[in-house]
Amino acid sequence: EGRTARACDRRSTMVTQGLTPRDAAERLAPDGPNAPPPPRRVGPFARLGHQFRDTLVRLLLAAIALDLIVWVTEGAVGWPVEAISIALVMTLNAGLGLVQELRSERARAHLDELAAPWSWVLRDGELTRVAARTLVVGDVIRLESGDRAPADTRPFADTDFLVDESLLTGESVPVPRGHTDEIAAGCLVLRGAGLLEVLRTGPRSALGRLAHLIDSTTPQPTPLE
Repeated sequence: EGRTARACDRRSTMVTQGLTPRDAAERLAPDGPNAPPPPRRVGPFARLGHQFRDTLVRLLLAAIALDLIVWVTEGAVGWPVEAISIALVMTLNAGLGLVQELRSERARAHLDELAAPWSWVLRDGELTRVAARTLVVGDVIRLESGDRAPADTRPFADTDFLVDESLLTGESVPVPRGHTDEIAAGCLVLRGAGLLEVLRTGPRSALGRLAHLIDSTTPQPTPLE
């Protein structure tokens, strides 16, 4: 009972006061900014080189070289049709692979755009508008209709929201979220207003985990392969 009472007192103080700027700064240092992990930067030549790492592609390159050697030794008469055909197939295959990588990069860039840039946070009893990158676990933020959750959060008691989670789940129907539920980072609040506790930030949030999945996805063999 004593622990329960202390927990209730802590949450009551959290709702009315929030964290102090000093506490927030101390938590921000080890956790890092509340932002998805930065994407990997790949240059155009490296991206093109990725398309020729497959064993099948190397075999096709060897086939081109062999066909050209045979064509030269036989007097280089006419056109090396086989080598040209294989080269065209490889060029088409590399183009398809590049399209896959560019689509993945565009999806990752779109994910960064969905991160909320600003947030209302309770610090020392005052509601202050801060950059969402500075939010830490334990912060108390305010969300209302039209806002995107800047981190993984949980509403306080007697606070109900209607949330669009299609970004994460693909579900087109909005879902209700109360004080026993979580509102994941990137989700859009359609109805409701109130205070929420920040549970996870940055790479540990739902949006951060989704960004990691996109970055770690390896391109699958194309239909042509």
